[in-house]
Amino acid sequence: WRDWSSDVCSSDLMIGSVFLGRSTSTFAQGSEAPEHISMEYPKPLYVSLTTSLSGLPVVMVANGALRNFSHRDLFPYQLEITVRAKDIVAQGMPSKAEQVVLNRVGDDIDTLLLNDYSALFLARYTWNGVRRLLYRVHDAQATNQQLQDAVKRNKPVREWEYKMAADTDWATSQPILDLLKDVKP
Repeated sequence: WRDWSSDVCSSDLMIGSVFLGRSTSTFAQGSEAPEHISMEYPKPLYVSLTTSLSGLPVVMVANGALRNFSHRDLFPYQLEITVRAKDIVAQGMPSKAEQVVLNRVGDDIDTLLLNDYSALFLARYTWNGVRRLLYRVHDAQATNQQLQDAVKRNKPVREWEYKMAADTDWATSQPILDLLKDVKP
């Protein structure tokens, strides 16, 4: 894994805290007299998509619940985790056995990041021998620490690297959300 946390500028980091419950979350923002916002954590709507990029297939599962998510300002960072597949078959796709391994890695990372409601699952896609996991994050510092602690505790079955960047207008997420615009729930 590679720690890209140094790419997140301290001026990009949100100051505040997160107080979270089961499915309703309360977020505090700002350093002075924080405003508390309660929101219903969106239940994921998993949508399977197949497309192509540079002549190779892209197989994706995206969260359709984020298309019209009204609290985007609470998740101002995009986290991208890249896992490289080892057993590649036709057109850059992983073998069935490798898919099982990649799914396990992704599920472990989902469990780490999503159980405390401080991140939202955006998408996971496979293309050209790589599995990418995309999340929207509330607190970049806390998420970075979670990822670093996970790597120290466990030896992952596949190496992975991550990068996180401020993206308050969700511009890096928009191409995926655009793919979902015609999908009916």
